[in-house]
Amino acid sequence: MLISLADMIQFCLHEFVIRWEDLLVLKRHYENIGIAAPGALVMPEDFFPLNSLALQLKAHCEMLKIPKSADRLWRFENRLESGICTNSIIMAELQEIYNLINCEMNYNYFAFIPAAKISYFEKEKLFGENVFEKFPNSRDDIKAAGNCLAVDLYDAAVFHLMLVMNNGLLALARHIDIPVGKRPLEYEEWNVLIRNIDTKLDDIAKAVQNNQIAGTIKDSDLDFYQGLLDNLKYTKDAHRNPIAHARGDYDESKAVAVFNDVRRFMERLAMRVSES
Repeated sequence: MLISLADMIQFCLHEFVIRWEDLLVLKRHYENIGIAAPGALVMPEDFFPLNSLALQLKAHCEMLKIPKSADRLWRFENRLESGICTNSIIMAELQEIYNLINCEMNYNYFAFIPAAKISYFEKEKLFGENVFEKFPNSRDDIKAAGNCLAVDLYDAAVFHLMLVMNNGLLALARHIDIPVGKRPLEYEEWNVLIRNIDTKLDDIAKAVQNNQIAGTIKDSDLDFYQGLLDNLKYTKDAHRNPIAHARGDYDESKAVAVFNDVRRFMERLAMRVSES
């Protein structure tokens, strides 16, 4: 089953607690009758709640990544399928399952996310529908940047945001059709791409002034693309280079400011440019 981390935290743990309480109730019940009548066979109608508990609790254990407990519940299911169990066997089985889950859960930790940051967590479209549709290669990094902000990993958030900007830079370079050198655009340095875009925009401006054909970009577009280029130049010096060379030192306010800047850049870029 594929489930988001957000769903796991909001719903899975709630359901797990309910199943855990069911386990405790059945465990106490079979402790009482297991001591009073250990050799008595479990009645057919009593198998249903045991089977239901084993099935649901196993699914939760798999989701919570506690494999030994999940395997133990699977073996318990197989034993129940035989249809022949005594009270003492069920008592021992439930006690072992309880002990194993309790032990494995002690090695699992869960992060707390304040309500003020939940808007960043596990969101697919933090930069809006247009950016989501036009820049599919940036989806994972935009989502990761939001998750990093939600859990106070600010340098990591900026790193992912710079990867988003890199995709935007490449898309802009292809859009205005800058010449490809000896190696693909993906392997070029930012300063090379920015310099080539700058040169191409200058060439287009001169061509327009001389009444020559300027390709797909018109004179009225130059201010738009020049604004994007200026943003890229600033980002390269202010954020991309420091974070790429492990010189980044971002607190929450700085990281959120970068997030908002990159979002505005990508929203503006997506008005005329896409990856395709």
